[in-house]
Amino acid sequence: MDLDNVRRELMKIRGVGEAKAEKLIEVGIRSPYILALMNTFELVDKGFGESEARQIIYNAKEFVGLHTTYTAKELRKIMVEAKRLTTGCYSLDLMLDGGLEPRAIYEFTGPAKAGKTQICHQLCVTAFKTLWSGGQSKIAVYIDTEETFRPDRIEAIAGRFECDIESVLDAIIVKKPITFEEQILAVNDIAEICAYQNVKLVVVDSIIAKARSQLTGREKLAERQQLLNYMLDMLLRIAKIFKAYIAVTNEVQASPTPWGGSDLPTGGHILAHGTTHRIWLHRISKEQEGRAEVIDSPSLPPRSCRFKVVVEGVI
Repeated sequence: MDLDNVRRELMKIRGVGEAKAEKLIEVGIRSPYILALMNTFELVDKGFGESEARQIIYNAKEFVGLHTTYTAKELRKIMVEAKRLTTGCYSLDLMLDGGLEPRAIYEFTGPAKAGKTQICHQLCVTAFKTLWSGGQSKIAVYIDTEETFRPDRIEAIAGRFECDIESVLDAIIVKKPITFEEQILAVNDIAEICAYQNVKLVVVDSIIAKARSQLTGREKLAERQQLLNYMLDMLLRIAKIFKAYIAVTNEVQASPTPWGGSDLPTGGHILAHGTTHRIWLHRISKEQEGRAEVIDSPSLPPRSCRFKVVVEGVI
């Protein structure tokens, strides 16, 4: 990263001179886009005065063209014109009205062996197939918290979509955090990756596994939920400012009752409110057939579809 170019880019923001640009670089802010997605309190924590921080962030939003007020007509136009990211599976795309929309978080939840990770792998390939441009260095960031990312699955799926396998593999950045703290840092790093490498897809598989295993006990519950809330909020900020597609996977927990019980998504109200679209994946049968179901969405009606997991991906 050329710091001279970073400095010049920051100085394009109204009110940011050389000294202020240097201060921003010193605290790890190397792009107007990263500055635009921050809030005042986060910048104050880095040593800026409150009024100064508020003004710099406002000017950064102005510079990158990030609007926070629209008419309903303007929003309709933005949503209609937004390019959908295909899942590569006709039935899933049909259920999702054409695929994933940008500026939103899709949660794929369900028991083990339901197809969550397989769908995430396929999204990396379809993102390369449909969103890649010649000047782009990377296309996806995959945060793998459960050691389930497999390059050979990418190879098999890329072959089906007639993509150059080496190019696809090179275009996916894989982060493998060991601790929940490292997972949070990995999410924070995404903004800079998006700013400098034009990444369009972010996958977190899974968003809650590290939290469940490392922040245990009722006394840690409030802290765990607060950190999950922060991560989801950061992902949504990234989705909005970079027009990115976000997919996270979630686990399930048993909810026993005197009459038997059922499985529920983990994460409680934080994940329920923090994601935009929730898709429940039922366990795949012996015939490798799965079923996806919309359980919560601001735009999709409750409905389901069937799919199959094969060597070449999800069909």
